[in-house]
Amino acid sequence: MKGNLRYEGFTAADFGARHALRQRSGDCTEYAYLVAALARANGFPARVLGGYVSDRGFVPQATDYHNWAEVYVDGSWQLADAQKGNLFHNSENYVAFRIISSAARNELGDFHRFRSSEGLAVYFNK
Repeated sequence: MKGNLRYEGFTAADFGARHALRQRSGDCTEYAYLVAALARANGFPARVLGGYVSDRGFVPQATDYHNWAEVYVDGSWQLADAQKGNLFHNSENYVAFRIISSAARNELGDFHRFRSSEGLAVYFNK
C-alpha cells in the first residue's frame, strides 16, 4: 500500500479511508483508516491506534504523534503501519495512547492532538 499512496504530511482534518483510496494520498491517519477498512472488508477485525513510535527512549513531542492500524490475525493484534511500511514487526517500538473510533472516549473527541472550544485551546507542549 505504501507505494500506492502519496504521503501528504500532517493535516489537521481526518479525511478517512475513502479519501485515501480515491485521492491515493493522505497522512498517517488516512493510511491507517484504509488499512483498517481493507482488513475489515476481507473479514479481519481491525482497529486504528494513535501514539508514538520510537526505537529508543525519547521525550515525545506533539509533532511526533502518529496513527497506525492493527489487524487481528491468528489470535492476536498485529501491527499494520502502511505509512511507515511496517507490517507485523517491531511492534515493541509502538506506544499506543488511544484507540481511535467514531465514538468520543474523552474530552478531545475525534481530535488527535488538540481541540479548541469556546476560545479555550488545549495543546501538547512542543
